[in-house]
Amino acid sequence: MSKKVLIVSYTFPPSQHVGGRRWSKMAFHLAKAGNEVHVITAIADKRGKYSTTTSDGITIHRIHSGYPDVLTNYNIKSLFQKAKYALTVRYLNYTNKGNMYDKSVCWKNAIQAKIIEITTKEEIVNVVVSAPPFQHMFYVAELKDRYPHLNVILDFRDPWAEYADFQEFYSLTSEKMQYQLQIEKIALEKADAVISISDGITDGLKKLVNCSESKFATITNGVDRSDYEFLEKMPSLNSNVFSIVYYGSLYPLTEDNLRALVGFINENKQALLNANVKFEFCGHINEEGLSILKNAAPGLLICHGIKPYKEALRLLNEASVGLIIIAKGHEDVQFNTKLMECIALHKKIFLIGPDGNVGHFLREHNIGTRFSNETIGEMLNWITDKDKLNTLSYKNFDLSPFEYVNLAKQVEALFK
Repeated sequence: MSKKVLIVSYTFPPSQHVGGRRWSKMAFHLAKAGNEVHVITAIADKRGKYSTTTSDGITIHRIHSGYPDVLTNYNIKSLFQKAKYALTVRYLNYTNKGNMYDKSVCWKNAIQAKIIEITTKEEIVNVVVSAPPFQHMFYVAELKDRYPHLNVILDFRDPWAEYADFQEFYSLTSEKMQYQLQIEKIALEKADAVISISDGITDGLKKLVNCSESKFATITNGVDRSDYEFLEKMPSLNSNVFSIVYYGSLYPLTEDNLRALVGFINENKQALLNANVKFEFCGHINEEGLSILKNAAPGLLICHGIKPYKEALRLLNEASVGLIIIAKGHEDVQFNTKLMECIALHKKIFLIGPDGNVGHFLREHNIGTRFSNETIGEMLNWITDKDKLNTLSYKNFDLSPFEYVNLAKQVEALFK
């Protein structure tokens, strides 16, 4: 029996940001299964307009978040821009209890009004809210006091306040940090269901509130086979390079991992050159990360920067191995899109980082191997010994539990 659902996803196509991918896919498959799907997003359409449109059976309501554009501009140069930035930061810091760098911090009035309007007009009870950004989770959960019939489902693509370093909350005062913890707890208590992309995040959220464990569930990130069909038509590069590709933006606090990697490259320079190895990074890397990677021996490491989605996927598809880097403390929560892309393309995976849920997953399915910063030297054997590398295989790997068509069914099971 078909149901009605309203999805709140701050990011959504046409934005290519990874944050919009999960729920654009879920929305598509929920609609295809016969459900009536509405989406609220802060992303304008291709014309830069905020309006209501219908696409693939999904009604998309685009409303501005009210977040100042100057705070999303990372290329501030002029004195006027710098002054505007400083004044905006001071104003938001004074007028908001929350995290001024959370893009949904100014969204309260607009998002609450739009949810009330749509759920009332369309008689919708199921409301899914995805984060990050996070603060709008609290704004939506607040509506339960006035509209207790709403079935509010919170979706955590990343951990929130309990992993302050993950969200780079370094600049928050202790009072503002306490506020983050407070509103996260309130949102969790008021929600009818809470889902996340990894067991590590789910277990952490359970510990924050005194609620039934049945409220919590893990629904992983996923893959859509249709995303990769274009690769079948593209000619192979026929390269004899052994390429190890990191795909996507680097998370914070991975600097120690990068130093370990650069140290490994420089220590084994000649052997890597003889094996025609190249480490390739495709995605955003902060200045500190770039400065570390630039110390790698010439000819062995390339930073491509941010590439269009299809170009980046082609690079990963041509790779000999996919590279995952996880910072200390994040080993149980980072079951992310990068990992899913490697799995979808059947890439053997080298993981650099502490052991945890991701490392266990790679071992359980025999699709990758893990190196700590201290044992990274063992990577050379995996690169130069083909028989050793070929012990990793997708021969017995079942992709279906990670396909969005099946993940959407898990979401649908939470609807009323």
